[in-house]
Amino acid sequence: MTEQTPSNSTEAPLRAHDTVAPRFSIVIPTFNRRERVLRAIDHVLQQAEAGPVQIVVVDDGSTDGTADAIAQQYRGNSAIEVIVTANRGPSAARNTGIGLARGELVCFLDSDDWFRQDTLALVARVFERWPQLRFVSIEGRREPMKGPVSSVDNNGGIVRPDCPGWNSPGFRHSTIREETFEFSGSSGESECDVLIGDLFPAIVHGDMFYLSGLFIRREAIAIAGPFNEDYWLFEDWDFHARLCLQNPGGYVGHIGFCRETGSGDQLSRRMSMQRNAAMHLRILRNLSANAALERRSDYQSHVLRARADAHYWLGRCLLGGERPKLRQARKCLLASLRQGHKPVKSIYLIGMSLLHRTRAIG
Repeated sequence: MTEQTPSNSTEAPLRAHDTVAPRFSIVIPTFNRRERVLRAIDHVLQQAEAGPVQIVVVDDGSTDGTADAIAQQYRGNSAIEVIVTANRGPSAARNTGIGLARGELVCFLDSDDWFRQDTLALVARVFERWPQLRFVSIEGRREPMKGPVSSVDNNGGIVRPDCPGWNSPGFRHSTIREETFEFSGSSGESECDVLIGDLFPAIVHGDMFYLSGLFIRREAIAIAGPFNEDYWLFEDWDFHARLCLQNPGGYVGHIGFCRETGSGDQLSRRMSMQRNAAMHLRILRNLSANAALERRSDYQSHVLRARADAHYWLGRCLLGGERPKLRQARKCLLASLRQGHKPVKSIYLIGMSLLHRTRAIG
């Protein structure tokens, strides 16, 4: 095991044990989750038939002895690298891990999540079967800290039910084909559905992946660019959307990771709907300026529709707050109306904002 502080270089340093390039680089950002990150590492090391694996743990300024615990438990294991940084947040930690990843395939495993048995072997076979794929997302399930696992979570998965892009109008416009994939693992023969195609028209309307279940070709990450460290919300969705510009991507309907729920230290996103809507629109505006969109008029039209919907959402939020921001709300609703998005509802809400102003004056 190696321990080091990060450098500004995007190239991973060479070490004596780098004679065999790893198939997978598993980047695990963590902050004060000592016991959970040990569990995550254990489940990576227990993967069968996965080939060489690199585990990069980025300790984002923990104060609970995380780095010392890893050093003690995995002393001498050259597959594990620990990088200790000042506390800068998960996006910065993931970007540090990107700079050190040497594997053909990279996954950003949350430190309180873990892989199920044979996950890496399954993912490797999917990429071998469809080498054109730029990334693959696998299903996951919840594992509550207390209480039994519900049958819905246990059998139904969480990626497609939880992530709104799968149910968006854009998914109907995505070019997707469905395949059946058969594989043999430690529990015997099994098969699952695999969806392959262009997911960009859907993802602009809402995220479609969990980072812990997303495996990406390292060169695709370089093209997509790093996580935006200025974003305090939806930074994963922004990264995923830029990744989908490269298509094709894949989705595997097999539960391959577990997500712990009920932990008090998990990031809370119980922010106001108004702030969420504003951040959503901000990301779409920046995505509109992405150079990769210039050559794709169809992609531009998808982003414009998504922005119209985002303007409508923000307009409603501004209008419905405890202190309605009427002028800003009308501006957003008019922007949505110009794109022909929900014209009846937009006109109605604009009228309500004017009526609200009239009553306030009177």
